[in-house]
Amino acid sequence: MKLIHVESECTHEPDPYQNLAIGIICQAVDDYRRLGKKLQRNGSTIEKNHSAVEMKKISRFFLSSWYSALSGIENGGDLLGNLDQEVFGDD
Repeated sequence: MKLIHVESECTHEPDPYQNLAIGIICQAVDDYRRLGKKLQRNGSTIEKNHSAVEMKKISRFFLSSWYSALSGIENGGDLLGNLDQEVFGDD
């Protein structure tokens, strides 16, 4: 899965807005993974419910036009599917 294609002959300074967009997407991916693992661990029902609610919010982000605007591509559903496979396996 590739979110970012790095140019091998990049001679200009990185765009700070592009770096911010990449950072937002990477943080959402990291949060989704962390919450998914938390959901699978033993813990209170309240913690699991909180994790599930937060994961739904992040899922909506990946399926939104905001994600598409930040990433420049419309692969949010594919990315979400890959994350679910990574976090939950064949469940």
